[in-house]
Amino acid sequence: MIELVLSVLTAIGSTLGIVDEPHISQPLYATPVAFAADAQTISRVRGLPQSADREVILIKDVRLPLEDINAQSAMVVDDASQTIMYEYNADVVLPYASLTKLATALTFVGTEVDLDSEIEIIEDDVIEDRSAIQAGDVLTHRDLLGLALVGSSNSAAHTLMRASGFTSEYFIGRMNQVTQELGLSNSRFVGPTGLDSGNTGTARDAYKLLQAALDHKDLRDVLGKSEYVFSNGTATKKVFSTNAFKIGVLPFEGDTIIGAKTGYIPAAGFHFAMEAVDNNGDIRQVIVMGAPDHYARFTEAERLLLWAETPNKE
Repeated sequence: MIELVLSVLTAIGSTLGIVDEPHISQPLYATPVAFAADAQTISRVRGLPQSADREVILIKDVRLPLEDINAQSAMVVDDASQTIMYEYNADVVLPYASLTKLATALTFVGTEVDLDSEIEIIEDDVIEDRSAIQAGDVLTHRDLLGLALVGSSNSAAHTLMRASGFTSEYFIGRMNQVTQELGLSNSRFVGPTGLDSGNTGTARDAYKLLQAALDHKDLRDVLGKSEYVFSNGTATKKVFSTNAFKIGVLPFEGDTIIGAKTGYIPAAGFHFAMEAVDNNGDIRQVIVMGAPDHYARFTEAERLLLWAETPNKE
């Protein structure tokens, strides 16, 4: 019976486009990265925190009654005290998959391009078989960010690089520069979408990346959406969030999800990074990386959040 329910949920997920499977119609980015960006000047993201601004202290090496956690790594942080409540393999390096799009978005807003200016989509921008955008569409930069973060559109993330006005080498170099500024010591990026397994990082770094994105108002506004509505110049369209909690495919037993991002490629497993309010009103950041299936990333994150709100955790 359980298998039947999961198969139905998986079918629903595929229909709604919530499983961020890679659909590539052309080669993407070559490695190694050229760090040409370091030699040029782009203003730093306003309010972008240095790692020292959000120092996190481990309370103790607590082990959950969840030794069987279904993920390769995980982390729970209390927002108010900036203390780590739980970590499991938090420094294991894994492919970032679409968590990469958080770095892409931060890098793009750091260029201080007008988010309400428009760009026409060209054929080279569309890198998925199924894409929310098509050649000839006219979108704002803000909409590209929304599509990349809410619907995890690879084409939108890829287009953001061109919309920045810089070369791909410059933009990717700047992505790595931003990670250095954030103190993401174990992260490396070779492209803006996450389709390349060369985009790598840890749960600890993913926590810092999520927080930096949520600290930016324009990104925070979209990371909590259940859907994103946009105009392509001729019609109004809608994409649904890849977050199964936000679109009601799975019930959420906490209070509120403030913002979140999913990620998946076969080499990485299934990721979920969220900032949420628990039933006691406390804000936590929960990172799950390398879960074995689409739904496990959500259920494991929820288990961690609910565990964190209960006393006497040992």
